[in-house]
Amino acid sequence: MLFFNLIYLTIGISLVLMFMKEGVYMPSTPALCLTHQMVDRGVWYGAVFTMIWLCIERHILIFCSNWIRTARGQWVFHYIPLAIFSLYAPCFYFYMIFIYPCEHIYDYHVTLCGGPWYSCSLSASFRLYLTFGHNFMPFPIIFIVSSSFLLRVLIQKHRLKRGNMWKKNRKMILQFVFISTTYISFALPFTMVNITRRVNGYDVDPNVRTLFDRMANVPAIVLPYATAITLPHVKQKLKMLIWWKRTRTAINPLS
Repeated sequence: MLFFNLIYLTIGISLVLMFMKEGVYMPSTPALCLTHQMVDRGVWYGAVFTMIWLCIERHILIFCSNWIRTARGQWVFHYIPLAIFSLYAPCFYFYMIFIYPCEHIYDYHVTLCGGPWYSCSLSASFRLYLTFGHNFMPFPIIFIVSSSFLLRVLIQKHRLKRGNMWKKNRKMILQFVFISTTYISFALPFTMVNITRRVNGYDVDPNVRTLFDRMANVPAIVLPYATAITLPHVKQKLKMLIWWKRTRTAINPLS
Protein backbone atom coordinates (compact mmCIF):
# COMPACT_ATOMS: atom_id res chain seq x y z
CA MET A 1 0.00 0.00 0.00
CA LEU A 2 2.88 2.34 0.77
CA PHE A 3 4.26 1.49 -2.66
CA PHE A 4 1.07 2.75 -4.32
CA ASN A 5 1.14 5.91 -2.24
CA LEU A 6 4.79 6.53 -3.13
CA ILE A 7 3.98 6.39 -6.85
CA TYR A 8 0.90 8.54 -6.43
CA LEU A 9 2.74 11.18 -4.42
CA THR A 10 5.80 11.39 -6.66
CA ILE A 11 4.00 11.24 -10.02
CA GLY A 12 0.28 11.86 -9.54
CA ILE A 13 0.48 14.80 -7.14
CA SER A 14 3.33 16.34 -9.14
CA LEU A 15 1.26 16.26 -12.33
CA VAL A 16 -1.75 17.73 -10.52
CA LEU A 17 0.31 20.60 -9.15
CA MET A 18 1.87 21.23 -12.55
CA PHE A 19 -1.55 21.29 -14.20
CA MET A 20 -2.94 23.64 -11.53
CA LYS A 21 -0.03 26.02 -12.06
CA GLU A 22 0.15 26.01 -15.85
CA GLY A 23 -3.46 25.25 -16.73
CA VAL A 24 -2.24 22.81 -19.35
CA TYR A 25 -0.20 19.61 -19.45
CA MET A 26 3.43 20.28 -20.23
CA PRO A 27 4.70 18.67 -22.36
CA SER A 28 1.40 18.24 -24.18
CA THR A 29 1.87 14.65 -25.27
CA PRO A 30 -0.39 11.57 -25.21
CA ALA A 31 2.23 9.72 -23.16
CA LEU A 32 1.95 12.21 -20.31
CA CYS A 33 -1.85 12.05 -20.41
CA LEU A 34 -1.89 8.26 -20.34
CA THR A 35 0.64 8.19 -17.50
CA HIS A 36 -1.47 10.54 -15.41
CA GLN A 37 -4.61 8.54 -16.15
CA MET A 38 -2.89 5.32 -15.11
CA VAL A 39 -1.58 6.81 -11.87
CA ASP A 40 -4.85 8.57 -11.08
CA ARG A 41 -6.94 5.46 -11.65
CA GLY A 42 -4.79 2.35 -11.49
CA VAL A 43 -2.48 3.39 -8.66
CA TRP A 44 -5.09 5.27 -6.60
CA TYR A 45 -7.65 2.48 -6.79
CA GLY A 46 -4.88 -0.02 -6.20
CA ALA A 47 -4.33 1.60 -2.80
CA VAL A 48 -8.09 1.63 -2.14
CA PHE A 49 -8.60 -2.07 -2.91
CA THR A 50 -5.49 -2.94 -0.92
CA MET A 51 -7.01 -1.01 1.97
CA ILE A 52 -10.12 -3.20 1.74
CA TRP A 53 -8.06 -6.34 2.20
CA LEU A 54 -6.03 -4.80 5.02
CA CYS A 55 -9.31 -4.05 6.82
CA ILE A 56 -10.39 -7.68 6.45
CA GLU A 57 -6.95 -8.99 7.37
CA ARG A 58 -6.95 -7.10 10.67
CA HIS A 59 -9.83 -9.31 11.80
CA ILE A 60 -7.72 -12.36 10.99
CA LEU A 61 -4.55 -11.06 12.66
CA ILE A 62 -6.29 -10.10 15.91
CA PHE A 63 -9.11 -12.60 16.30
CA CYS A 64 -8.14 -15.58 14.12
CA SER A 65 -4.35 -15.57 14.32
CA ASN A 66 -4.24 -19.38 14.31
CA TRP A 67 -5.31 -19.29 10.66
CA ILE A 68 -1.90 -17.97 9.59
CA ARG A 69 0.36 -20.01 11.85
CA THR A 70 1.17 -22.46 9.07
CA ALA A 71 2.79 -21.78 5.72
CA ARG A 72 -0.39 -22.88 3.94
CA GLY A 73 -2.48 -20.55 6.07
CA GLN A 74 -0.17 -17.65 5.28
CA TRP A 75 -0.56 -18.25 1.56
CA VAL A 76 -4.34 -18.70 1.73
CA PHE A 77 -5.15 -15.87 4.14
CA HIS A 78 -2.35 -13.39 3.44
CA TYR A 79 -0.23 -13.61 0.29
CA ILE A 80 -2.83 -14.72 -2.27
CA PRO A 81 -5.63 -12.32 -1.18
CA LEU A 82 -3.13 -9.47 -0.87
CA ALA A 83 -1.87 -10.09 -4.41
CA ILE A 84 -5.42 -10.25 -5.80
CA PHE A 85 -6.63 -7.08 -4.10
CA SER A 86 -3.48 -5.06 -4.80
CA LEU A 87 -3.02 -6.10 -8.45
CA TYR A 88 -6.65 -6.05 -9.56
CA ALA A 89 -6.99 -2.28 -10.08
CA PRO A 90 -3.57 -1.69 -11.74
CA CYS A 91 -4.13 -4.58 -14.17
CA PHE A 92 -7.73 -3.55 -14.88
CA TYR A 93 -6.93 0.09 -15.60
CA PHE A 94 -3.76 -0.80 -17.53
CA TYR A 95 -5.92 -2.82 -19.90
CA MET A 96 -8.61 -0.14 -20.13
CA ILE A 97 -6.16 2.72 -20.73
CA PHE A 98 -3.45 1.13 -22.88
CA ILE A 99 -4.99 -1.97 -24.52
CA TYR A 100 -8.77 -1.53 -24.79
CA PRO A 101 -9.64 -0.65 -28.42
CA CYS A 102 -10.81 2.93 -28.25
CA GLU A 103 -9.97 6.16 -30.01
CA HIS A 104 -8.40 8.48 -27.45
CA ILE A 105 -9.19 12.18 -27.61
CA TYR A 106 -6.75 14.34 -25.65
CA ASP A 107 -7.68 17.75 -24.31
CA TYR A 108 -4.55 19.07 -22.62
CA HIS A 109 -6.47 21.89 -20.89
CA VAL A 110 -8.72 19.46 -18.96
CA THR A 111 -7.82 17.28 -15.99
CA LEU A 112 -6.61 13.84 -17.12
CA CYS A 113 -6.83 15.19 -20.69
CA GLY A 114 -10.53 14.40 -20.69
CA GLY A 115 -10.08 10.71 -19.94
CA PRO A 116 -9.77 7.90 -19.45
CA TRP A 117 -12.20 6.25 -21.90
CA TYR A 118 -14.80 9.02 -21.61
CA SER A 119 -15.09 8.98 -25.41
CA CYS A 120 -15.25 5.17 -25.59
CA SER A 121 -18.44 3.27 -26.33
CA LEU A 122 -18.87 1.23 -23.16
CA SER A 123 -21.99 -0.78 -22.42
CA ALA A 124 -24.43 0.50 -19.82
CA SER A 125 -23.86 -2.53 -17.62
CA PHE A 126 -20.10 -2.04 -17.69
CA ARG A 127 -20.41 1.64 -16.79
CA LEU A 128 -22.73 0.63 -13.96
CA TYR A 129 -20.10 -1.81 -12.73
CA LEU A 130 -17.46 0.93 -12.77
CA THR A 131 -19.74 3.33 -10.92
CA PHE A 132 -20.75 1.03 -8.09
CA GLY A 133 -17.96 -1.56 -8.07
CA HIS A 134 -15.11 0.94 -8.15
CA ASN A 135 -16.47 4.34 -7.14
CA PHE A 136 -19.05 3.48 -4.49
CA MET A 137 -18.68 0.03 -2.91
CA PRO A 138 -15.06 0.20 -1.64
CA PHE A 139 -15.74 2.93 0.92
CA PRO A 140 -18.89 1.45 2.52
CA ILE A 141 -16.97 -1.82 2.74
CA ILE A 142 -14.04 -0.08 4.45
CA PHE A 143 -16.46 1.65 6.83
CA ILE A 144 -18.42 -1.51 7.70
CA VAL A 145 -15.36 -3.72 8.16
CA SER A 146 -13.52 -1.04 10.16
CA SER A 147 -16.52 -0.37 12.40
CA SER A 148 -17.07 -4.06 13.05
CA PHE A 149 -13.38 -4.47 13.84
CA LEU A 150 -13.42 -1.62 16.34
CA LEU A 151 -16.61 -2.99 17.88
CA ARG A 152 -15.08 -6.44 18.30
CA VAL A 153 -12.00 -4.91 19.92
CA LEU A 154 -14.13 -2.98 22.42
CA ILE A 155 -16.19 -6.08 23.22
CA GLN A 156 -13.06 -8.15 23.78
CA LYS A 157 -11.52 -5.46 25.95
CA HIS A 158 -14.45 -4.60 28.21
CA ARG A 159 -16.94 -7.45 28.26
CA LEU A 160 -14.48 -10.33 28.06
CA LYS A 161 -11.82 -8.56 30.12
CA ARG A 162 -9.02 -9.16 27.62
CA GLY A 163 -6.93 -6.10 28.26
CA ASN A 164 -3.75 -7.89 27.23
CA MET A 165 -5.03 -8.17 23.68
CA TRP A 166 -5.53 -4.40 23.56
CA LYS A 167 -2.09 -3.63 25.00
CA LYS A 168 -0.38 -6.07 22.66
CA ASN A 169 -2.01 -4.71 19.48
CA ARG A 170 -2.74 -1.13 20.53
CA LYS A 171 -0.46 0.53 17.96
CA MET A 172 -1.75 -1.59 15.08
CA ILE A 173 -5.38 -0.99 16.09
CA LEU A 174 -4.94 2.78 16.41
CA GLN A 175 -3.05 2.96 13.11
CA PHE A 176 -5.75 0.96 11.37
CA VAL A 177 -8.58 3.09 12.75
CA PHE A 178 -6.77 6.31 11.85
CA ILE A 179 -6.06 5.24 8.26
CA SER A 180 -9.59 3.89 7.74
CA THR A 181 -11.16 7.08 9.06
CA THR A 182 -8.92 9.16 6.79
CA TYR A 183 -9.93 7.20 3.70
CA ILE A 184 -13.64 7.41 4.50
CA SER A 185 -13.59 11.10 5.46
CA PHE A 186 -11.58 12.47 2.53
CA ALA A 187 -12.29 10.09 -0.35
CA LEU A 188 -16.00 9.40 0.15
CA PRO A 189 -17.27 12.95 -0.71
CA PHE A 190 -15.58 12.88 -4.13
CA THR A 191 -16.99 9.43 -4.75
CA MET A 192 -20.53 10.48 -3.88
CA VAL A 193 -20.30 13.49 -6.22
CA ASN A 194 -19.22 11.24 -9.10
CA ILE A 195 -22.00 8.75 -8.45
CA THR A 196 -24.64 11.50 -8.28
CA ARG A 197 -23.39 12.96 -11.55
CA ARG A 198 -23.40 9.63 -13.36
CA VAL A 199 -26.69 8.28 -12.01
CA ASN A 200 -28.88 11.40 -11.86
CA GLY A 201 -26.99 13.69 -14.21
CA TYR A 202 -26.78 16.27 -11.40
CA ASP A 203 -23.46 18.03 -10.93
CA VAL A 204 -22.38 20.22 -8.05
CA ASP A 205 -20.60 23.53 -8.33
CA PRO A 206 -17.25 23.11 -10.15
CA ASN A 207 -15.38 24.68 -7.23
CA VAL A 208 -16.92 22.17 -4.80
CA ARG A 209 -16.11 19.29 -7.13
CA THR A 210 -12.52 20.48 -7.41
CA LEU A 211 -12.28 20.72 -3.61
CA PHE A 212 -13.54 17.16 -3.18
CA ASP A 213 -11.14 16.02 -5.89
CA ARG A 214 -8.20 17.54 -4.01
CA MET A 215 -9.44 16.05 -0.72
CA ALA A 216 -9.15 12.57 -2.25
CA ASN A 217 -5.36 13.08 -2.30
CA VAL A 218 -5.16 13.42 1.49
CA PRO A 219 -5.04 9.67 2.33
CA ALA A 220 -1.95 9.19 0.17
CA ILE A 221 -0.25 12.06 1.99
CA VAL A 222 -1.26 10.98 5.49
CA LEU A 223 -0.57 7.24 5.22
CA PRO A 224 3.26 7.41 5.47
CA TYR A 225 3.03 9.47 8.66
CA ALA A 226 0.40 7.16 10.15
CA THR A 227 2.71 4.23 9.46
CA ALA A 228 5.84 5.94 10.74
CA ILE A 229 4.46 6.96 14.13
CA THR A 230 3.65 3.34 14.97
CA LEU A 231 7.15 2.05 14.24
CA PRO A 232 9.18 1.05 17.30
CA HIS A 233 11.16 3.86 18.98
CA VAL A 234 10.16 6.48 16.39
CA LYS A 235 8.53 8.72 18.99
CA GLN A 236 11.57 8.50 21.25
CA LYS A 237 13.92 9.36 18.39
CA LEU A 238 11.78 12.33 17.37
CA LYS A 239 11.73 13.60 20.96
CA MET A 240 15.50 13.20 21.22
CA LEU A 241 16.01 15.04 17.93
CA ILE A 242 13.78 17.94 18.99
CA TRP A 243 15.37 18.10 22.44
CA TRP A 244 18.88 18.00 20.90
CA LYS A 245 18.05 20.93 18.61
CA ARG A 246 16.66 22.95 21.51
CA THR A 247 19.67 22.20 23.67
CA ARG A 248 22.07 23.10 20.89
CA THR A 249 20.28 26.41 20.34
CA ALA A 250 20.36 27.19 24.05
CA ILE A 251 24.12 26.65 24.46
CA ASN A 252 25.10 28.29 21.21
CA PRO A 253 27.35 31.24 22.23
CA LEU A 254 26.52 34.74 21.07
CA SER A 255 28.93 36.25 18.55
